[in-house]
Amino acid sequence: MTPSSPAGKSLPANMRVTFVIPIIASGGAEHVLTLLAQRWTAAGRHVTILTYDDGARPPFYNLDPHVRHVAMGLAGDSSGLLAAVRNNLRRARVLRREIRRSRPDVIVSFIDQTNVLTLLAAEGLGVPIVATEHMDPNALTLKRTWAYLRLLTYARARRIVLLSARDVVFFPPRLRKRVTVIPNPFVPPPPASPARAETAPQPALIAVGRLHRNKGFDVLLVAFSLLGDEHPQWRLTVLGEGEERGRLETLRDELRLGGRVSFLGRVTDPYPFLRRAKLFVLPSRAEGFPLALCEALACGLPAVCTDCGSGVRDIIEEGVNGVIVPKNDAGALARALSDLMGDEEGRRRMALHAPEVVERFNPEKAFEAWESLLREVVNER
Repeated sequence: MTPSSPAGKSLPANMRVTFVIPIIASGGAEHVLTLLAQRWTAAGRHVTILTYDDGARPPFYNLDPHVRHVAMGLAGDSSGLLAAVRNNLRRARVLRREIRRSRPDVIVSFIDQTNVLTLLAAEGLGVPIVATEHMDPNALTLKRTWAYLRLLTYARARRIVLLSARDVVFFPPRLRKRVTVIPNPFVPPPPASPARAETAPQPALIAVGRLHRNKGFDVLLVAFSLLGDEHPQWRLTVLGEGEERGRLETLRDELRLGGRVSFLGRVTDPYPFLRRAKLFVLPSRAEGFPLALCEALACGLPAVCTDCGSGVRDIIEEGVNGVIVPKNDAGALARALSDLMGDEEGRRRMALHAPEVVERFNPEKAFEAWESLLREVVNER
């Protein structure tokens, strides 16, 4: 694992950085990318972001007007193996062309399969590539072909950024020397604004995340349905949007939770909602370093989380700021929620420690680690 580097040579003020990511949606990886792009653009660097979408929908996160965003129009599902091979060859060809046009000093790629394509597309261009993983690789298994290509191509990455030191052992020893661990930076909540808080509904239990199977909201609905007799006064609010919304709303109605569970969709600022909650729940099947969990803790919310990735185990101190339960276990999740719903003193005690996450994962530490990493990579050239 690569240690922090000394100051070394300073980075050129006009350094060119190219990011590659499938789409700038509302996920954690996208949030980190936009924070880094904003930071580096403000420092006078030339930032280009290459995405697979066609640009028909604007990025979820606002980009600095000086950032060059190229929507390459490469998204879409493949009908079979041969179609997938053809589509990925086309993606690599177009991606190589746009990388050359951006003339980068360094490329930062986000998410496993995109990392593979970026490393293949940039072969022979002489540009150092930083490949970033945003899920615990032990918690989310790639298909066999992609898993093989990841191990093959990551040997060509100058650095591999992981979110937790616990993830390093997933990779073979020959790749570990390329690893740098940098937890995700997150933006702490601004000072509370009573005027804004009044506009938010008052959920007792809150969950935040994309409505995708990996987020485990189906398990949460089943768990919450088990609490009706014991805690009928509690309400659940889910912030987020995604392809599973229709199925989850149907499940909610089948479980007769229509009056107790609300799906509010995607929101740009979750903090007014988090501040009016009493308890946060993360029911995911797989996570990397969940920013929503950090944001909830920063607002003083105790959390019940599934054991869905190494980042959760880094963030949650068992019994201090939250509780961790097995994933995919609605009964265990219901019991943990019930215990804290019925224990106001326990919630208050955890709430006192929850905001310590801001200091433990101060965003400035993450930004400094990224700056050090860029310095290493560029100076090695």
